[in-house]
Amino acid sequence: MSFPEQLAFWFLNHREKNYIYLNDQKDPSYTLKMRSSYSLLFCFLLLLASCSSNDPKTYRLTITPLPEEAGTVTPESGDFDRNRQLEISATPNQHWVFDSWQGDYDGNENPVVITLDSDKEIAALFIKRDYALNIEVVGEGSVSERIVQARSNEYPEGTVVELTANPEVNWEFARWEGDLAGDQNPAVITIDGETNVTAVFTLVEYPLTINVIGEGRVDEEVIQAKTTNYPVGTEVQLTAIAEENFIFSQWSGDLAGDENPATILVDGPKEVTATFLRTFRLNTIIEPEEDAGVITPDAGNYVRDTTFDVQATANQGWEFVSWSGDFTGTVNPFSLTMNGNKTLVAQFRRVAFVLGTDIQGQGSIETSVVSGEERADGFEFGSVVEVTAVPNTGWRFVRWEGDLSGNANPATITMDSTKSVTAVFSFFEGGSGTVDDPYQVINFSQLNEIRNYRNDHFILINNINASGTATSNSGLGFVPIGDEDEPFTGSFDGGGFTISDLTINRPLERYFGFFGYIEGTLSNVILVDVNITGDERVGALAGLNLGRIEDSQVDGTVNGDTQIGGIAGINEGVIERTTADVDVNGESNVGGLVGNNDNEVTDSHSIGNVTGTSFRTGGLAAENTGFIQRSSATGNVSGDDFTGGLVGWNRLSGEIRASFASGNVTGDERVGGLVGRNDGGNPLISKSYATGNVTGNEAAGGLVGTSIGGAITESYSAGIVTGVVESGGFAGRSSTTITLSYWDAENSTQAEATGLGDASGLTGLQTLEMSGASAEANMTDFDWVDTWRESSGYPVLWWQVD
Repeated sequence: MSFPEQLAFWFLNHREKNYIYLNDQKDPSYTLKMRSSYSLLFCFLLLLASCSSNDPKTYRLTITPLPEEAGTVTPESGDFDRNRQLEISATPNQHWVFDSWQGDYDGNENPVVITLDSDKEIAALFIKRDYALNIEVVGEGSVSERIVQARSNEYPEGTVVELTANPEVNWEFARWEGDLAGDQNPAVITIDGETNVTAVFTLVEYPLTINVIGEGRVDEEVIQAKTTNYPVGTEVQLTAIAEENFIFSQWSGDLAGDENPATILVDGPKEVTATFLRTFRLNTIIEPEEDAGVITPDAGNYVRDTTFDVQATANQGWEFVSWSGDFTGTVNPFSLTMNGNKTLVAQFRRVAFVLGTDIQGQGSIETSVVSGEERADGFEFGSVVEVTAVPNTGWRFVRWEGDLSGNANPATITMDSTKSVTAVFSFFEGGSGTVDDPYQVINFSQLNEIRNYRNDHFILINNINASGTATSNSGLGFVPIGDEDEPFTGSFDGGGFTISDLTINRPLERYFGFFGYIEGTLSNVILVDVNITGDERVGALAGLNLGRIEDSQVDGTVNGDTQIGGIAGINEGVIERTTADVDVNGESNVGGLVGNNDNEVTDSHSIGNVTGTSFRTGGLAAENTGFIQRSSATGNVSGDDFTGGLVGWNRLSGEIRASFASGNVTGDERVGGLVGRNDGGNPLISKSYATGNVTGNEAAGGLVGTSIGGAITESYSAGIVTGVVESGGFAGRSSTTITLSYWDAENSTQAEATGLGDASGLTGLQTLEMSGASAEANMTDFDWVDTWRESSGYPVLWWQVD
């Protein structure tokens, strides 16, 4: 028979007894109602018996309270995983008592855990509580009741009840009081009338055991307790106190770590061990004084047999020397084992620093100790040293350089590191060599000394006769100032004074002139009757100018092979407001002012005659790839190929603006009154003119010999042109765009403006039409406001008129 069937028949067999419990008044109508209810329940249970689960993964739990109003059950009926363990419990309502479980589980344990290994049908049976039992609780807990023996049918007294005291967590049952005494749990009481029972619960008490390893003790202090004053839940602060020569190491047991003091919560039996370790004392001593250095680690107590590195570190100005005490030697750092008390002494001494001295010029430096000490290896840290500059005869002290500055003499220096000082002595008349206070040069000896001060600044304060250079240096003459390896980077101001009869005779050497290689500045320099001969890159003022030459003038002779100029052999810097009245002679790249101009020439002029025996000869520049403006050449020019009154070859992006040439020009091929050859890129000739006569065999022109590419604009030529092949009054050969330009068709003696090429943009005029007041009326394409001015002859440029 299934459980529902058994339960149904059990209800039929015991219905009278249940009626008694359910209806103390034995009301017939109530009984009838109950019979009907139980009949329905019986049918329901039989229906349940016919049902089963087909799901192999779950089982059905059907759990019900009987009677339904007597109490509640958990969990609710439902499907649960197979073999799951479930806790089922029954909770009686007021006036009811749980009796037992029936069905697929029987017993009176409540709650209870069952295993769902099949479908389960379980009922919780409750009994009407008809006895007067009052239960009170002291502490935290509860009391459950179970009827062991019900009263008789005729008397309410005599019910036997089992009481079970259920303490809360951290509480324990202590005893019964009232109508039940003792500490038996559970306990049985017979109800003979109104009964009062008190269940007394107390906090659980746990022991806290303290163990000590080593030498020390542990102080205990309660820092938080339950308000009920029961020990459970108490927080205790433990402080480990080491004895002398011991150190606290760690907690173990129910407390871990090395925090001290530490706190432990007593929520069960606790056992804590405090471990103390034997220590030895490390003492450290610094000699000769505490600020000499430090020893790491610090002095203090260290655990026995511990090994660690010890290091002496010097402070600034000190150095470690050696160890003494319980360790000797110079090893640093070293390994130390604490197998006893140790004393370590670190010996330091002050560092010695070297004071280096140097001389610029002629003189000496004397030193003396003001404070501190001088050793064989230098001056001790912090020493104050006095330095005195002693110049040689004819020299004077100028200033200190290096780690000492100024011109105080004597001066002091503090030796807090390696130091170096230079005493600068001057052979010059005055000044300190700075931009604001340049060295003053008064005689040739001082002038000659400049080469040893290539980075300094100078000013000439007297005229100088350099005629002695004609025979100096075994006839080689003056040694140029600055070279490729050590260029002159300072400045030299001629002050408007003259340097006369300077001679250089070095025909096999290059980069020659008064200055050989400059990156600095030359200004207001006047050279009179200069006579310079070199090989390549030769000029009166500079072989190569990478700096600036300004407001200067030279007269005399310059001779060389290639890249020869009256002022500079090569100009890669700036030349402005400078005039060369120099006869310049060379083979190739020969110019009255510069051999090659690769940067800028402004407001500068060449007056002397220029002679070249090969390619590229020009009255101002042999070759121009830079910028020439408001400049002129008035000397005669004689060359071979690429010969011009102003520029031999104007090429690449070379520009000639507002400039002129008036000397006669003679050459072989590509010969022009202003430019011999104008091509090789995008060169420009603008607002310029040539009035000298031009003589050549091939491609001779009043302004240009040959012009290919680039442009020529607002320019004119007026000289006589004599040529054999492809010669013209303005250009010998031209494929250049020419605009707004003129030529003297009468004076040139040439029938055509160009010997070969397009003459568009050119207008031929008679001499009188281009002269005096007639020029402005006939040369209408010119800018007579900002560029051109009338003169008694041909037009001149605005900058030519004062």
